[in-house]
Amino acid sequence: MSRHHFGIVDRTTASSSHSLPAGNNRSGAFIALLLLLLNVRARHIVTAYTLSDVGLAATHDVNVSRLVAKGAFTELGEVEAKKKCERMVGARRESIEALLAEMERRWGGADRYFLDVARLTENEVGWIRELLTAEVEGDLSHWSEANDLAS
Repeated sequence: MSRHHFGIVDRTTASSSHSLPAGNNRSGAFIALLLLLLNVRARHIVTAYTLSDVGLAATHDVNVSRLVAKGAFTELGEVEAKKKCERMVGARRESIEALLAEMERRWGGADRYFLDVARLTENEVGWIRELLTAEVEGDLSHWSEANDLAS
């Protein structure tokens, strides 16, 4: 028997089958921390995050224009404001890699964040892992290999 995150992912291979919210905002950062807590490999988190660009492509220009029209980053000037807005609505690999590195630097990883900053107990962290994973019988190595998000 092995444990699977959200009933889908084997902890030994720890790939993820859902997309990470785009942007380096609070929800994306929290989901990244949560996936790390569930032992999802950082490279899979990065890949899932960058897949968001595919979903965001259709609305990219509209969202950039909306942000610029609302006055986002006007203090930077028109050209720099537009560049910053473009980064905001994108899901660049460098952004999530920097976020994961900062999480490791600042807190020493997801476990330390949830224990020291969120002030959860070891039992509560264990309960979260238990709740967000499921026991699955059988060999799922074929699934993990076929659905591995990164080479």
